[in-house]
Amino acid sequence: MVHTFFNKVLIALLFTLLVSIQLAMAQPEESETPLTYEEISTRQLMEAISSWAGAWQSQISDLYISHYVIYYKPQEFESREEWVENRLTRLIVPEYINLRLLDFELIELSDNEATVRFTLIYERPGYSDQTYKELVFQGASGFWLIKEENNLETDVL
Repeated sequence: MVHTFFNKVLIALLFTLLVSIQLAMAQPEESETPLTYEEISTRQLMEAISSWAGAWQSQISDLYISHYVIYYKPQEFESREEWVENRLTRLIVPEYINLRLLDFELIELSDNEATVRFTLIYERPGYSDQTYKELVFQGASGFWLIKEENNLETDVL
């Protein structure tokens, strides 16, 4: 059990590290123009989404839940506690979860809020889908948390 947990943590860290390396490779040379607020925020948001997806794929429930604002509660649940219980079950039960993120798009950005859309391909034993997803983030000092999550279109594969 402990060995499996550490393997999942390692996978989450490697997933996040891979995205960070890709982002670092995209940094401009010193002689280039400094990054704009939108470019910096876009990179921070991509890192937040990668970390969220890494926690989900690695099935590390506490880390996954920590990517949401503390008052997060989707409309279909009566309480945050009910949502957390649902997510814990859906994270822990599958033997494995595989995720792929595609087509990241920054829709809206302000000082403390951002809306992004992307395609997420989800696979677990016996089920897979492709979802066009929208996340609304609340942010401060470069730290972004999910405050709203919408599945705009889902196709079972």
